[in-house]
Amino acid sequence: MIIGDSMKKILFMLILLIPVIVFAEDISISSFEVNSTSGLGKVVSDPSHEDMNINVYNEFSNVGDTVTYDLVINNNSDEDVEINNNIDNSDYVDYMLIASDSDYVIKKDSNKSFQLVVKYANQPSESSFVGGVVSDNKNITIELSEKINDNSSHGIEDNNDIIDGGNTNNAVDPKDNKEDKVINPNTKDIIGIVCIVSIVSVGILLVRKKIKIGRYYIIICIMIGVVPFVVYAIKNVNITLKANTKINEPTIIYPEGKNINTVSNGDIVKIAREEFYVIDSNSNEVVLLAKYNLKTEGKYNELNSYEAMPPDFGAVMQSNESGRESNSIFYNVLGFSYNNYWSGKVGTTYSGAYNSSNYPYVYDSNSFLYQYIGQYKLYLESKGASVKEARLLKYSEAIELGCNETSENCNNAPNYVTSTSYWLGNAESAMFLWVINSDKEFIPDSYMANIDYGIRPVIVLNKEQSKNEYICRRATVLHTEKCEREEEGCVDVGYTVNGSKGTTTITYGNLGTKGTLNPGDAFDCDVNGDGVYDADTERFYYLEDNYYYASFVYYNNVANGVPSNTSPFAYNTNSVNTEGPISIYTHLPSKEQWKNVELINSLRPIRSYYYEAGLYDSDYITLHNYGDRAARLLTFPEVVNICPGNDYLSIGYLDNCLYFVENTRFANDTHKNYWMENPLYRDSDNVNVFRINGNNRRIGYTTANSSDKTGVRPVIEVPLKRVNY
Repeated sequence: MIIGDSMKKILFMLILLIPVIVFAEDISISSFEVNSTSGLGKVVSDPSHEDMNINVYNEFSNVGDTVTYDLVINNNSDEDVEINNNIDNSDYVDYMLIASDSDYVIKKDSNKSFQLVVKYANQPSESSFVGGVVSDNKNITIELSEKINDNSSHGIEDNNDIIDGGNTNNAVDPKDNKEDKVINPNTKDIIGIVCIVSIVSVGILLVRKKIKIGRYYIIICIMIGVVPFVVYAIKNVNITLKANTKINEPTIIYPEGKNINTVSNGDIVKIAREEFYVIDSNSNEVVLLAKYNLKTEGKYNELNSYEAMPPDFGAVMQSNESGRESNSIFYNVLGFSYNNYWSGKVGTTYSGAYNSSNYPYVYDSNSFLYQYIGQYKLYLESKGASVKEARLLKYSEAIELGCNETSENCNNAPNYVTSTSYWLGNAESAMFLWVINSDKEFIPDSYMANIDYGIRPVIVLNKEQSKNEYICRRATVLHTEKCEREEEGCVDVGYTVNGSKGTTTITYGNLGTKGTLNPGDAFDCDVNGDGVYDADTERFYYLEDNYYYASFVYYNNVANGVPSNTSPFAYNTNSVNTEGPISIYTHLPSKEQWKNVELINSLRPIRSYYYEAGLYDSDYITLHNYGDRAARLLTFPEVVNICPGNDYLSIGYLDNCLYFVENTRFANDTHKNYWMENPLYRDSDNVNVFRINGNNRRIGYTTANSSDKTGVRPVIEVPLKRVNY
């Protein structure tokens, strides 16, 4: 076959371009993913990389919040490559690149792992927060260059100020700018220059003699001579970091020039835009009194009995509006309790001399006020505040602030003490509690005074805020269970030697993806606070979160707070579903057993549910007080929002959510299923309650007094900032 001159020229030029194409991909990024978060650092979207561009999307709330990424850079060239330039930091956020082995040289034909640490370092001024946030978006260049074999540091210096903990000695110092080095041409560069000078000269001579081939010598010479320089230029490649950062308004703002250790009585402190007065400070804690009362709602129900309306999470905030009544609902004022529950307590006296020992502090979970203050505490904690205690003002504190029992006024107290009317936590007698009102009075009044007084919480802050105290962390090994049924349950799914799974071993949950939460991800949670994450007895599965709090379901049923998959109980021995889970909730772990977790709201509205074609229908049934329990029951929405499919009553509905059926009749017929919190919607007999049915892998329902096959399974609620995912 004879190839024409034109074809020869094309083939020859393509051959010469091959080295350029190969070298263009010598430096590349093979992996870029989230490693961990610290504090309230949050990954808003998954990191991404394309060619030599990497993108991060972060959200921070408190100075010190960090997000750490793992980065792998490949060097497939024939020369060592070094990270040469410093990373420029923005006004508020610092960026640090840490080499895995303290050496910032990437050897030829190899790769190296780095960590990119993004840290919220400097707080913007309060006036900078428009709508509560500051955007800090930057394009940052990280330069790589061919390694120079000399003793220069190439900008790698110690940087002990950027990251707390970790190996800071390996950091690229963002403040140390070295002069650029002159890179001497190497052997192949010299060869290229010689090639250009010599061959081009010969080519010119040939052209002058009108020899046509001279033109091709010129082309060949230029291609050969330029290739080494192209190769070198490709090696001087940059990584472009595009950082998209949202900074939330800081959790706590102190008066200018002060901090938690220097505030004094009367100073105003802001927590998540909520204002407080400092009323006491010592070496361990700061005691704050809210500037205003909390927003509340109370009403008289159809039985003409007064009740507090449970608030939605995040809705409990201070309000500068005074109490008012509209359509039989009382706003921002609230009765203290349904009854005088403290009357007759052993060791309690209410008569005799006027002294504080005769005015016991009786505020607890029996008070209407408890659910609001408890939820307010959790809200402040979700914003990053280290709250030791949330409660009502004490009688002794009112006296210290300048109130006087004999004169029944607070004339000597600062004006902010009497700026609202509110309950104290101390009882004056079996019927009366101490109150302060906006007329400067300091008097006892009836616990039933539901239109006169509001809730003015006292917040106690720890001076030493704990760092990285995680309640839950990702599991490293998944739970397994042996299929021991002869029919139904695990057999129908294929967990037999000859079944579709080819094994009798059932594996529950997922190990998940770092930095991302998905339903069914397995976590070990230190619920008892002993510092141990017990994978056997403290296993939970993530369900959902509302940005502030995440809910997790336990791996097993319990009896008296202790794991038991064979103990059945009736939901309600009264055979009705309208009173809530009054017969089983006491089997949930107590706050003493699981002291490291607590419910957002122990007083929960119980609703009946129906669900079809993606639509809910529900009715309010009653309020149920979980009291001193650290957990609650699983809800109907938590399951149907997670598991696909519309017919929750159909067999196999839970086949893609098997973590719900661990330690149930799914694997062993002697195990028990477990109750859900919710009754069946508009059940004409008022007797049926939903449950998880393991043997049929679905949501089922049965009568509330059934006690042969259904147990109790806890669900916990954990601040998202205390979940290490």
